[in-house]
Amino acid sequence: MLDSYKLSEVNDILDEFSDVLTALPGHTPCIMHNIELTTDVPIRVKPYPLPFSSQEFVCEETAKLLDLGVIEPSTSSYCSPIVLVTKKEGSLRLCIDFRRFNEVTRFDANNIPLPEDSFVQLANLTFFSSCDLSRAYWQVPLSPDCRHITAFQIPFGLMQWVRMPFGLVNAPATFCRLTRVVLKDLFHVLSYFDDSLVHTHASDYGVGAVLLQPRDDVLMPRRYASKKLSPAEMNYSTIERECIAIV
Repeated sequence: MLDSYKLSEVNDILDEFSDVLTALPGHTPCIMHNIELTTDVPIRVKPYPLPFSSQEFVCEETAKLLDLGVIEPSTSSYCSPIVLVTKKEGSLRLCIDFRRFNEVTRFDANNIPLPEDSFVQLANLTFFSSCDLSRAYWQVPLSPDCRHITAFQIPFGLMQWVRMPFGLVNAPATFCRLTRVVLKDLFHVLSYFDDSLVHTHASDYGVGAVLLQPRDDVLMPRRYASKKLSPAEMNYSTIERECIAIV
């Protein structure tokens, strides 16, 4: 645990670099999700019954998705049903049931990271910085050639996805491929789906870390952090030097 002084320093840094913190999804130029089917026969699943009391929520959520640019109106012959899922706190989440569609999707065999492998790399480390991407999958564009396949029915029409939606069978593989591209040159950054973990090791002379992120269509370092240790700091314990690396 950080003491109140170190915690205050962390908050100051978060305030200073608040421009990289947002609840809105970004847009990566590094990869595009594509969908290949094993059949040319359009798949259309009848919409599930929707309680009248939930229709207003569906319309509001759809309007938000349109404003964010992650969906668009559709005239597709494909259609997957929507599902309303109740969160732990009682609010609703709008989901799409892509199960029938996933059954005829060619599987992407790209390896998904194993938690056990990450645990081995994190052994004997003390402090970690976790970065959770905002609506991570929505940051990946969907190929224009397959957007019509992701169409779904709502009370006032048919919509299709412009960004990669949750629920696609190959979405995890595509996102893991993206994180490998973005983070491949960073030795001390691990990624597991939409979470990136920066871990630092305090040497005898200095500490530092770096994180890459696509910005303005260019892959570039998002933030550097480094510090040369003073003679007094070189005598600090490992935990104290790790605190310096984090804050």
